[in-house]
Amino acid sequence: MKTKVGMLFCNLMFFSCKDASTDIDRNLSMQTGAVTYTQTEQIRVTLSNNSQQLLHLKPCCWGPDVRVQKNNEGTWETLDSACDLLACPWIDIPMKARELLSQTLGRLEPGHYRLVLSYSSRSTVEFSHTVFSNEFKVE
Repeated sequence: MKTKVGMLFCNLMFFSCKDASTDIDRNLSMQTGAVTYTQTEQIRVTLSNNSQQLLHLKPCCWGPDVRVQKNNEGTWETLDSACDLLACPWIDIPMKARELLSQTLGRLEPGHYRLVLSYSSRSTVEFSHTVFSNEFKVE
């Protein structure tokens, strides 16, 4: 079960949770720049390493493997990604303690979305933690 945490002004922020527990792991957070977008806007996402340690993000060949999930009648479905074909597991994407990273994603069709990313506190191909962004909609 994933735990949702807190509200920061107009942006909901979800922190990562340990897969086998409901304990909150506040190491990494991810949020979009807005809660509502138009179809012509690109989605901007910010990752924040809130810990005192180096984290390793699941890679896609050109950066962190941030996946888009669409809410389909109450069920979150992960959309297909170019990373499905271009996975580069040998690439290490380290994120230093207290570091911020920004990434821009493409445009999306109307709907209700969130983003998801796996990471680890060790340099490994097994990413044991998952972080979810705030939910947002595209009109």
